[in-house]
Amino acid sequence: MSPEPWSGNLGVESLPAILRRVFHERRTGRLTLSREGESLRLFFQSGELRTASSSVEGRRIGDVLLRRGLVSEADFRAALASEGERRSRLGKLLVSRGLVAQNVLDAEMRRLSEEIVFSAFTWKEGAFEFEDDEGSPDADVWLDHSTAALIVDGIRRLPDSEEYLERLGDLERRPSAVGDPVTRYGVVKLAPQEGYLFSLCNGSTSLKDIVRLAPTRAAGAKILHALMACGLIEVPDHAPPPPAPPVRPDPAPAPEAEPPKQMAVETAPDNEVRYAVARGSYVRARQLMDSRDFFGAIVLLEECVRLAPESPEYHYRLACALAKNPRWGERTITQFKKALDLAPGRLDAMRDFAEFLLSRNRAAEAREYASRLLDRAPEEPRHGELLGRCEVAMGIAQPAPVPVPEPVKSSRSILGRFFRRSEEE
Repeated sequence: MSPEPWSGNLGVESLPAILRRVFHERRTGRLTLSREGESLRLFFQSGELRTASSSVEGRRIGDVLLRRGLVSEADFRAALASEGERRSRLGKLLVSRGLVAQNVLDAEMRRLSEEIVFSAFTWKEGAFEFEDDEGSPDADVWLDHSTAALIVDGIRRLPDSEEYLERLGDLERRPSAVGDPVTRYGVVKLAPQEGYLFSLCNGSTSLKDIVRLAPTRAAGAKILHALMACGLIEVPDHAPPPPAPPVRPDPAPAPEAEPPKQMAVETAPDNEVRYAVARGSYVRARQLMDSRDFFGAIVLLEECVRLAPESPEYHYRLACALAKNPRWGERTITQFKKALDLAPGRLDAMRDFAEFLLSRNRAAEAREYASRLLDRAPEEPRHGELLGRCEVAMGIAQPAPVPVPEPVKSSRSILGRFFRRSEEE
């Protein structure tokens, strides 16, 4: 028995929710979205998008190829005249005539289908209808888009908004990952910030705490909304009941004049969450740095310094990661200074900062930190050598002469062995 036709209004049921249902139920058929002057058709097979088309002029594959200069005006008009009204097969006709390469058509079809689908994410009103149909669409290219990835990409492109906080509902609820998200949704590639919030969906951290750990509440709510819409996380219908207060055998009544200490109760768990999350992000960032993924490490380390700004280690490691990009010089210097303000005697931070300043032609500033290094650890040869390089760069010292090694007389030559043998005889 085939499922019943399904229709409604986008003002009531959002596009991500519709796509989530199509994906979750693995439905095969055609989703039609329509509003005044425009109609979109998305065909799915077992919940995955296979092709998309639009009624809007300029959003057809022939028009796209012509606009991007991939086919000439004359060839396009000739193919269009021979094809008549069946423009859905125009791309294949151009390929069969050798006017467009198949790989070019495939790439442009993927680009066009994404453009069509992502444009629908901005619709606030309109009608939708899903018709189950096992037949194959008459399309130029059979696509392999993942619906789950499309949902995340579509929401990612939308601006941050407080509207997503309302969609989350009760923020005391605690989201958790689905049974095996890597296996079921491995095609969904999360950005570092998205992966960071996803890692907090462990069933014990509330939506409220996760949102507070995002750069902004609106940004965090949008990420969580995307994770829910694509099915990576699930949220219970109701928040867990608050824990029962401890029973004391002989509770002493609190003085009436003393107000309850609500601030301590509110901030203690938040601090625990912040420090735990910062530590986890730091460990992952060090792994990324070891694999030379400095951009990913920077994203995580920036979260660390935001969550625990009093930690000199987080500032120092962020400075080391930022130093890999020559365009981030001032950001690097800022983090080195913060690390040394919090830990003035840290020799490795002082030495790396001096080397960085010297590499940026700021020898006078580098000399100041090299002098501190030499004062604190004069037994370390590297510190004196670093100070010398700074003074040479400033022009107040001459570079140390490079010793020329004396030639080594070899007795391994033929003549040498001959005379040595004669002397021995």
